Amino acid sequence: MMDNVGKRRSALFLFLSLQIVKVAQIVNKYQLDTLDESLVMPIWCLVDILFFYFVKRTCIQLTNLGFLLVIISSCLFNAGIVGYLAKQNEVIESDIFQPVEESSSNEFLRDHIMGSHTVHIRPPTIIQFNPNGTTYCLNPHSNANLVIPMLIKGTPPFYLDYEIWTETGSKLFENVTINNQNAIAISHEHSLFSPIYTQDTEIASIKTPTRRVGLYGIETTKEGVYTLKAARESSGDDVKIIKNDPVSVVTCPSAHWNWNDGSQASNHNFDACVEETIDFSIEVNGVPPFSILYSEKVGKTEGIVAIDNYDAKETSYSTSPSVPELVKRNQAATYRVPVLKKIEDNEPYVFKLVRIVDGLNNTIEYSAQIDTVLPPISSKGTKWKLPENGDLFAVNGHSAPVVSFADCQDIKLRTSYDPSYQQVPVTTVPLTLEGSSPFQVELEFKPDSDMPVQPLSIENIKGNVEHLTATSPGKYKILSVKDKYCQGTVNVPKTCLVQAVNAPSVSFTSTPIEESCFGTLGTNVDLLFTGQAPFWVEYSYNVWKGNKQTYRSNNIRETFNQPRNVLSLKPSADTGTGTYKFVFEKVGDRNYNEGVNIIDQTVTQIIHPTSTAKFILPNYSRDSPYQFVKCIGDSLDLEVSVEGTGPWVVSYEITMESTIDRVSHKVDAAEKGFTIPIKNLSKGGIYSVILTEIKDGNGCFKKLDTDPVNIEVVSNRPSISFQSLKTLYALEDSKSLLPISLSGRGPFSATFKHIETDKVYTRSIPMNSRSIDVFGSGTFELLSIYDKVCEGHVEGISSIEVLTIPKPVVSIQSSLSDTLKGNSIIRSPLCKDSESYFQIDLKGKAPFQLKLLHEIQYFGESQKATTLKISESVETSFFRILLDSTVPGIHTYKLVSVADDNYKSPIQLQDLPTVVQQVNDVPTADFIEPEKSVFYCTSSGNKSLELKMTLRGQPPFTMAIEQRHDNQHATFINRVIEEDQLQLDSDHGYQYSLMVPAPSFMGKHDFILDSLVDATKCEVSYEKSTNRIMTSVEIADQARITLSTSQIVCVGDLISYSLQGTPPFTIGYNWNGVPQEPVTVADPMLNLFAGAGGQIMITKVCNSMGCCDESVEVDDKLATTIKPLPKAIVGQGDDSFDDIREGDESNFVVEFVGESPFSFTYTRKVQKPGTKKYQQETFTVSDVNESKVFI
Repeated sequence: MMDNVGKRRSALFLFLSLQIVKVAQIVNKYQLDTLDESLVMPIWCLVDILFFYFVKRTCIQLTNLGFLLVIISSCLFNAGIVGYLAKQNEVIESDIFQPVEESSSNEFLRDHIMGSHTVHIRPPTIIQFNPNGTTYCLNPHSNANLVIPMLIKGTPPFYLDYEIWTETGSKLFENVTINNQNAIAISHEHSLFSPIYTQDTEIASIKTPTRRVGLYGIETTKEGVYTLKAARESSGDDVKIIKNDPVSVVTCPSAHWNWNDGSQASNHNFDACVEETIDFSIEVNGVPPFSILYSEKVGKTEGIVAIDNYDAKETSYSTSPSVPELVKRNQAATYRVPVLKKIEDNEPYVFKLVRIVDGLNNTIEYSAQIDTVLPPISSKGTKWKLPENGDLFAVNGHSAPVVSFADCQDIKLRTSYDPSYQQVPVTTVPLTLEGSSPFQVELEFKPDSDMPVQPLSIENIKGNVEHLTATSPGKYKILSVKDKYCQGTVNVPKTCLVQAVNAPSVSFTSTPIEESCFGTLGTNVDLLFTGQAPFWVEYSYNVWKGNKQTYRSNNIRETFNQPRNVLSLKPSADTGTGTYKFVFEKVGDRNYNEGVNIIDQTVTQIIHPTSTAKFILPNYSRDSPYQFVKCIGDSLDLEVSVEGTGPWVVSYEITMESTIDRVSHKVDAAEKGFTIPIKNLSKGGIYSVILTEIKDGNGCFKKLDTDPVNIEVVSNRPSISFQSLKTLYALEDSKSLLPISLSGRGPFSATFKHIETDKVYTRSIPMNSRSIDVFGSGTFELLSIYDKVCEGHVEGISSIEVLTIPKPVVSIQSSLSDTLKGNSIIRSPLCKDSESYFQIDLKGKAPFQLKLLHEIQYFGESQKATTLKISESVETSFFRILLDSTVPGIHTYKLVSVADDNYKSPIQLQDLPTVVQQVNDVPTADFIEPEKSVFYCTSSGNKSLELKMTLRGQPPFTMAIEQRHDNQHATFINRVIEEDQLQLDSDHGYQYSLMVPAPSFMGKHDFILDSLVDATKCEVSYEKSTNRIMTSVEIADQARITLSTSQIVCVGDLISYSLQGTPPFTIGYNWNGVPQEPVTVADPMLNLFAGAGGQIMITKVCNSMGCCDESVEVDDKLATTIKPLPKAIVGQGDDSFDDIREGDESNFVVEFVGESPFSFTYTRKVQKPGTKKYQQETFTVSDVNESKVFI
């Protein structure tokens, strides 16, 4: 029994043995010649899994996670071994003789080693004619060429003999050359959809084992059956044809919509009725049978309809037809495919062709924007997808029209009631219609008489409502309806009865209305109507006294809801006693709204109207009692009118609370009324006056039914007074409100007097107002008050005083240095950013609100000015206004308005002078920096430096400049610059050239502006400024350059130069004698890459700040010659291929470009028989003095 240590040793020995087998495979490459690499790693992984599983079960205790990690690590190790193995055996299938690139990663060499030569030991050449068995069709809508493909295994060129069979016979084409220019590409759908010429031999539908298999094509533009007779190589040897089925080329199928009568339906709109079946056809041309797809869109819903394998003749064909049979079968035919469609919706139906497939599976597909996925297309035919839409036409579905009578419940036909009335009676019967106008409706009419039934027709009805004219009573019946498109249906009600109605009439009987003492007061007329309620009668009446007509009334209309009624005619007393003739003129009912004339219907009666009396009141209405409003102590007269037979005695009553005064007043017959005087209304309250009784001249008494007249007596008269003795204060030119107390009924009217001017004023005072508005100052006295009813009196405080508050006053204080010119205060000039102010004094009640205008007139810009509006709040009686000195120019300050605590609205200030302050700009200076930094060489020998400056201000200038250097003490340069030393520049300033001694120390020298003063005495100091105005001058020695590499280099080498001086350096050079852009470097070493052949010459070198000399001295040591790289070209520089028979040889040429002698290396790879592996050999040829070598 083996212990655990022995088990582990055995497992280790077995593991090492497995690894030795793997290494042996790598070293010897024995099994890999026959074993596929894709199986190596799975086999090794499986062996490792079994080994470690055995170890886990017998020797070593491993967890599941540990076992899994060991397996993964082993498989990764195996993958690395396989990857290395595959890399060692990787080959390039097409290259057999290829020059060796010394640096394959260098992109530089790719243009210098070009071309390869591949030799194939040629097997027999094989050809497949039309390898996919595709049929083809010529599309008249496309200019693309049609190509019949051939799959050829061999080396072009080839020579073909093929034959085209048509109805008229056959034609043979011999020795047709096929080479690389005839290579084509096949689409991914295994058919020649859009053939194009290409040099690419990649095939999508057929996997080719090597690049020796090519796809070529025969271009054709003619229909027929194509057969391949023979094929030959360039050597004349026959090519083996392994597939040679005849190829059919026909015209592509086409189709369009037709009606069955032969008329074309394409691109037209048609109309059809719902439930109607339309019969149309698809006229299709091509090789039958046909399969057709078309879309049918109803409204917004779209679907696809398929018609499969349609052949009107149902011809049967042989499964292996001969060529003549194929020619006959491929003849195009024209069929009409019938289509029936029932219109079911009131929607447009759109039919559009989507796809046509002929009997040879040739397909024409149109562009169709539909969501439905179309079925797949056979790969055995040509597919043409056209960009335009397919043939289409539309049928508009229309619902059948509907007609019925509308509101046929009560249609009446009025008959003539007057023999002189000549117009034929007419009524209308309404029809409602639904559908598409115009409509045509057929009806019949059966009269109420014994006349026969009459047909009626109404045509060209435009709207949905039509009124049928009826002139005779009877029954109307709708028979049919038709609109613009369809025959329709008749809905209920289908019949309508027109009834004749006679004119209304009325009969009269009258009886007098008698009353004791008075006699006949009127007459009652009994009315009996015929017709349909409601009824009405219209009458008028005349009054005669003797032979004289004294009154004529207007027409009066009375309405009744019953056929029998009593009309009571009782005239009023104002028309007086007389003979009354009532004339009845018209009668009407529901059907005769305009009425019917009544002939010779009158009622005559002698009537004695009763006497009456009534108040004469303005704007009186019986809706409410009439009322007067009076003040206590007033009086009132009420006018009363009397009608009837005089003389009269009128009785009336005057009531005040519980007191009633009854009075009778006699009125003569000649009088028409009298006056009731009401004197001394001494008590407040409501007085009521009412007429109670009248007695006429015949001694007859009548109670009067009149409304009382009410008189309201106001107990208190209005009064007015001022509310206070306190003096009021008012602003100038403003309104004051005088407070008052009022009593009474508004609105009021008050009069008052201005004591100082003795003028009297009247004011209307609203009901709730408690003040009187006045203008000005003085004492105002109340005179009177009136309200709506009464005149009142003034009580209590009758006068009040109003005083005026003065407006605020503003004045400006001037100093001794100020000058008064006109209405302006001219102040002494200021320098920019100096502090100054002027003071103003104010009178009024603080706080004050000041507004002023600040206008700035800029120097040198007479047309340009800026106006600023400034507001200030002042709490004291004086105020200092700080002047603006930040902007140079003429500053003008003008006080515009002032307001105080009393005068809230600003008061305009007209007569105050303006303050004028001139602010001068401080002078400025700046150094003019050159395009490059100022630079001097110690060898130049200059005695002084020129520093250019710009100055602004008024000359002369006084200037101080500080000169600094790191190794020297600072020195100052003082200058007084007169105007003749300055030059004007284009920016309204001056230019100045400051000449300073040239420094003798190398390094950087700074010149800093310290102070500047101009003629205005305005000074600017830069000593403490953070933005100092300065310029610098660099003093340096001359730079030098030397060549560090050989003067002859090759393309791709680096050319190095050493530099001395102050970096960065600027180096100028010529390339082949042409100056180039200078190069700037920061390091003391310049490296140039030799990218092309030629010569480089250094022309100058400069320090960081500039060049001390124009160029370096011409030195042959600074010239470098660059030699180009040699070039080796195999053949024409392309990948060439050569097929030879066994025992033959193949030659190729290598051309060299460069300087001889040449040396080159090339490889030769030979494929091992029965494997994909190559054996590689390397050859080196040296001392080649010729430009061409033949191998």
